[in-house]
Amino acid sequence: MSDHRASYVKTALAAAFVAAAGVGAIGVAIGLAWFGNTTAAPGWPRWMWCAWAIGVVGVAAVAVGAALVATGGMVACRRDRLEALGLPYAPRRAREWWPRGLLRVLWPGRGLRPGDHVEVRSLPEILATLDEAGTLDALPFMPEMTAHCGRQFRVRRRADKIYDWIQHTGLRRLRDTVLLEGLRCDGSAHGGCQAGCALLW
Repeated sequence: MSDHRASYVKTALAAAFVAAAGVGAIGVAIGLAWFGNTTAAPGWPRWMWCAWAIGVVGVAAVAVGAALVATGGMVACRRDRLEALGLPYAPRRAREWWPRGLLRVLWPGRGLRPGDHVEVRSLPEILATLDEAGTLDALPFMPEMTAHCGRQFRVRRRADKIYDWIQHTGLRRLRDTVLLEGLRCDGSAHGGCQAGCALLW
């Protein structure tokens, strides 16, 4: 086992042990308070109940944090194993794979969904919506997108967040933005860049 994979496993196991111990401690605390001494527990002074509640909440917070760390460690181990096997770890179907009719009932007004067929507007129509910087809602229209104007495509998935790799300002929330099947930047207007980034529409 590689060193980094062993580190993932040890971290995940340690966190899982802490989470299990926290759950067990909470169970013991509840049992002692309500069932260990039924005559004394209801008569505890207020400060004792406050201390007990603070302790339980603190242990619960630690247990939840440890459970999240353990989950992250397991995900890292799985992705590392798939990468070692040369297999993609990205899901094959979009996270919005639920039946579109059900999603429209549960989350009305969420716009386009995977599988929807759309037609990209013509270039003049798109240019009329852009500001002086060539953007719409701070999302740029790139020259590589011109070739797809006026054509029909199928929505691959929604784009809810994106990381700013240029200014490194962190994650940015997107609204009404989708990825279309098969459309990636060819880098022709960016010095022949071969990153193949997905185009945001």
